[in-house]
Amino acid sequence: MFLKRYRGETNTQLLLLLDTSASMAYGSGAVTKLDYARFVAASLCYMAHVQRDAAGLIVFDEDVSNYVVPSTRQGQLFRLLHAIEKAEAGTRTDFAKPFVHFQNFLHRRGIVVVLSDFYEQPDVIVKTIEPLRYGGMTSFSSSCWTRRR
Repeated sequence: MFLKRYRGETNTQLLLLLDTSASMAYGSGAVTKLDYARFVAASLCYMAHVQRDAAGLIVFDEDVSNYVVPSTRQGQLFRLLHAIEKAEAGTRTDFAKPFVHFQNFLHRRGIVVVLSDFYEQPDVIVKTIEPLRYGGMTSFSSSCWTRRR
């Protein structure tokens, strides 16, 4: 007897969308929302690396400022951590651009995690993520989607 696992269960692609808008620079103490988001992003990248999963990153505010292609190549964890460390608070948030960006480059099953304060009108956020349902995306929570193929 043997157990055959589907490739999608053993090799997952993780894409993190990190919001660096001005509202993420707010904090009640020395630690800002962006600092917390960086910590979570670095932790998820490390977990993906340990599991040998492909991890990538999109840093955005009103435009996509950095994109690290999901990969399992040597040095990917350091590329991701460097991009996370360089992420600085920018201007206003435009959720449409990073979502369109990752849809153009994500062609296989994976997990997308959005790290944001979602400081935007609720109807704008819903309109932005609504097309993902028709592209095979399923909502897990307000900040995480997975692509089915």
